[in-house]
Amino acid sequence: MALALSPVSVRVMEEAAFIKLLEQDRDLKLRYLMSLAKHHERQIEGLLICGVDPLPLRLAKLLIVLLELVPEDADAAWKRLTIDARVSEVAELIHATRPAVSKVLNAWEKQGLLRRQDGRLELACDFPERIRGLLIQDE
Repeated sequence: MALALSPVSVRVMEEAAFIKLLEQDRDLKLRYLMSLAKHHERQIEGLLICGVDPLPLRLAKLLIVLLELVPEDADAAWKRLTIDARVSEVAELIHATRPAVSKVLNAWEKQGLLRRQDGRLELACDFPERIRGLLIQDE
């Protein structure tokens, strides 16, 4: 299973055919290996960051990135995230447990930073500024 934050297309190929293709095209093989190395590097980097940053900070960083993907609407007080991620999926993305993420989201909801509509998260337009202030207070 894969979760994408933007539209993607996927092409399925038998393993043997893919290996044969890589053997025939050295440039493709090199690009593929570089892609694997970068992906591995990002995974290690992500684990290191998750080991240092506390859960609320990791969650805030993810939500701010997702908020940047929402089209601008000058009149809107709330921005609906473009992805329909369940709490368990969000928890997996930031290497946390579902109950821990739920607890933070519930606290932020009580503070008016976010709300849930039709199973999707909506963030206050000033979420980035307000969350930074809260996270600084918690340090």
